[in-house]
Amino acid sequence: MLPASPGRRAFVSVWAGQGAACASDLPSVPGDLPRTSGARYARSSRSQSAARTRPARIGADDDGEVAVTADLTTVVVAVLGVAGTLLSPLLGQRAVARAKQQEYDLQHRQRLEERTEAQRRTAFEERRSLYARLNTAARQYTQELRAYLRMITAGAVTDEGMADLAGARQAYRDVYSDAQMILPDKVSDAAVSVNEGLGQAYGIVKQLESGQPPASSADDQAEASERAQEYCRVTLYNLIGDLRQLMREDLGVSVSDASDQSA
Repeated sequence: MLPASPGRRAFVSVWAGQGAACASDLPSVPGDLPRTSGARYARSSRSQSAARTRPARIGADDDGEVAVTADLTTVVVAVLGVAGTLLSPLLGQRAVARAKQQEYDLQHRQRLEERTEAQRRTAFEERRSLYARLNTAARQYTQELRAYLRMITAGAVTDEGMADLAGARQAYRDVYSDAQMILPDKVSDAAVSVNEGLGQAYGIVKQLESGQPPASSADDQAEASERAQEYCRVTLYNLIGDLRQLMREDLGVSVSDASDQSA
C-alpha cells in the first residue's frame, strides 16, 4: 500500500464529505430514521391501512345489523303469535257475552214495551167501561126522575116507583164515586155539572112529592111538575149529552163518528 500523501488525504476527505451530503439527500430508510420520524411514519401507515380496510368493516356492520333486525322480527312475530293464540279464546268469549247481553237488553226492552202497552190497553178498557156505565146510570136516573114526576102529577105514586127511583139514584152515585178517581179534569168538570143537575132535579121531585112546590117557584103543583119535567127533559139531557161527548173525545172517537152514531 502506498503511503498517504497529503494530496490523497485531501481528496478522500472531499469525497467523504460529498458522499455524506448525497446520502442526506436520499430517501430515508425507516430503520435509520430518528424515533420521532419513525412514529410519524407508523401512524401514517396505520391510517392508510385503516382507510383501505374500512369498507370491509362497514359491510360487516351492515350485515350484522340486518341479522339483528331479522332476529328481532322473528321474535316479535313469535310473541304476537303466542299472544294471539292465548287471547283468541278470551276475545271469543267476550264477543259471545256481548252478543248475549245485547239480546237480553233487546228482549227486556220488548217485554217492557209489551207490558207498557198492555197496561195502556187495560187502562183504556177500564176507562171506556166506566164511561159507558156513567152515561147509562145518569140517563137511567133521569128517566126514573121523569117517571116519578108523572106519578106525582097523576097522584099515583107506588112503592115500586119509589124503589125504582131509589135504585137508579144509588146506582148512579156508586158509578159517579168510582169515576171521580180516574176522570181527567175536563171530563170530571162535566160530570160534576151533571151530578149537580141530577141532585137539583131530585130535590124538586121530593118537594113536589110532599105537596109543596119549590120555594123559588110561584106556580101551583101542576105547573111546578111541568117545569120539573122540562128541566129533566132539556137541561139534564143537555148536560148528559155534553158529558157523553167529552168522554167519547177522550176515548179517541172523532166528532164525525159521534154525529153519525147519534143520527
